[in-house]
Amino acid sequence: MENKPPLLHIRPNFSSFVAILESLVVSLVGIMMLTFVGGIILLALFSFIGLGRFISGSTIFATLFIFGLVVLPPLYYEIKRKACKNTFYNFYDNYVEFQRFQYMINRRTGRIGYRDIINVVENANFIQQREKLTSVYLFAPDIALAMNGEFPGLKMTDIPQSRAQIKRIFSLIEQGNNPQTAPSATAPSPLPEKEPTVQSGVQTG
Repeated sequence: MENKPPLLHIRPNFSSFVAILESLVVSLVGIMMLTFVGGIILLALFSFIGLGRFISGSTIFATLFIFGLVVLPPLYYEIKRKACKNTFYNFYDNYVEFQRFQYMINRRTGRIGYRDIINVVENANFIQQREKLTSVYLFAPDIALAMNGEFPGLKMTDIPQSRAQIKRIFSLIEQGNNPQTAPSATAPSPLPEKEPTVQSGVQTG
């Protein structure tokens, strides 16, 4: 990681409203899998060791359902909160340095050069709009970040919905892809000296 300060530092904003909605959806799927898959496994295990006649299948399924309902939503909420807290995106002259969490568990740290980014897209769904959040997608298909069908580039999700910040992102990437747009690069080279000429009847200044 760079020691120098970045030109632009971005962190996602943690929204309790978004986290609760996501936890309900994810937990519903998790509870169903835990209840049915876990219940079948435990039922077979108890039957194998001779406890099947003491513990009914309905008791096993009901216990797993209640356990998932109590544990999974707050667990998802806390994991998302910690992942959001430790995620950052630092923009420098020629690249963006980042740390984010894949599926909120696997930490991923890396760097993408602006020359590898072919497109930038901002997108905000209606829930993000309500919370003044947005997502920015940096498409970089030639880098080795896309694995197992993942997004080919960098996703910056739930960042503050700031027009100045979004314009700054676009500007930095555009300048990194077109270094000749910098003032030092576009300054005209000095013309060779030549003898001054005098034109009568023409007023200058």
